[in-house]
Amino acid sequence: ALAAGGYYENAGHPYATVNVMRADRSAWDARAPLPGARRGMTVVTTAVGVVVVMGGFDSSTAASNTVYATRDDGVAWCVLPPADWTPRAYHAAAVLGNGSVVVVGGYNGSVGYNDVWEVAGVELEALAGQRCLTPTRSSTTTRKASRRLRPSATASGGWRR
Repeated sequence: ALAAGGYYENAGHPYATVNVMRADRSAWDARAPLPGARRGMTVVTTAVGVVVVMGGFDSSTAASNTVYATRDDGVAWCVLPPADWTPRAYHAAAVLGNGSVVVVGGYNGSVGYNDVWEVAGVELEALAGQRCLTPTRSSTTTRKASRRLRPSATASGGWRR
């Protein structure tokens, strides 16, 4: 299990901390922090073991479309090109059987979204063959790796202010 980012209201800012649960579940171990603090982001793990952190609010409380990834449980993080979707937080994400990641809905601080985006699995799988030693922009994933989908499923839940 990997826990990343978050927010503590009394502190007044999001966190960049990353912790991984030990295999024997006896304790959490600290890892390299996210390249930028985040709250309200989504975190998914692909079938090839790439952990992807998308969107969220940054430390300036601006919604983000940044994408971070790690293939080594947070020892090192890659900064990928920004996603094509509008910056957002409090969205949902899921990994599909074809390796793609679907991002649904969200909120930017004033506007709620009801759109659906797919990030191509082949682009995320390319990360499984890399190791970012320091947070850098990756040139292997293009901005056109995501596309807007027509809704073809029913989703429920969410948040409204």
